[in-house]
Amino acid sequence: MKKKLLLSVVCIILACLCFLSVGCAKNNDVGGDYYPNNVGPESTDKSESGSGDSSTETSPDRKIIYSVYVSYVVDNLEGCEESISSKLKNDEWVESSSLSQDYATVVVRIKTERLDEFMSSLDGLGEISSYTKESEDISERYYDKTVRKTALENEQTRLLELQEKATTLADLLAINTRLSEIDAELASINGTLNKYDSLVEYSTVTINLRVTYRGTEYTFWDQLLDGLSIGLDIAGGLLIFIICAIPYGAVATGIFFLVRYLVRRNKAKKAAKEAAKREQDNRTE
Repeated sequence: MKKKLLLSVVCIILACLCFLSVGCAKNNDVGGDYYPNNVGPESTDKSESGSGDSSTETSPDRKIIYSVYVSYVVDNLEGCEESISSKLKNDEWVESSSLSQDYATVVVRIKTERLDEFMSSLDGLGEISSYTKESEDISERYYDKTVRKTALENEQTRLLELQEKATTLADLLAINTRLSEIDAELASINGTLNKYDSLVEYSTVTINLRVTYRGTEYTFWDQLLDGLSIGLDIAGGLLIFIICAIPYGAVATGIFFLVRYLVRRNKAKKAAKEAAKREQDNRTE
């Protein structure tokens, strides 16, 4: 009897142990499913931190090109270009300028960081008639060029290492050919990036100047003077015409009298012939 009771207690204990082990196993399975792909909390934090650093590194600085077009109406073009040049700093310059009787255009390159300051300094130049400010974001193009440059430089480094280890002439020729191609492309990319840097660092300002004419009162004396001036112009024109026509008139007169003389002579000859014929007819009768 005691043996049976002891055996029953042992079976109950074993059954409890089995139940507890199954419960723990289930709890462990739930804990593993909580994190995607069985990744624990520490791994998740590292992944998020890594992605955040990556996005920060791959986000390029904004590269924006500013261009300003402004027009002024001024009383006089004299001294305007000198006035504009006097407002430039030592590292700023006049890119181009053109001048006509009534219009002038001056193109200057201004540090982008002081563009607004420069535009404010032009207020005394004249009356502003138009103003346009344009911006062009070249960040993506700049970043693409930079990434391409880095990739080429890395490839160049690997090729130089292979060049030292190359043992055949064919390998050396292939490596040198590719290195030449990389050098040419890097030179083009560096030139483009330098141009972008200049355009971003220095804004382009195109200043158009136009002279304004202020009307004055047109008095009676002004009209009289204008009339006399017109009359003198007409009289002078007629005098010139007469002087120029004299030679042609003399020639025309000479021709007229010559023709008249020839016509009269022919008539006289015909009349004489007819008279002689009539006289001969009379004698015959």
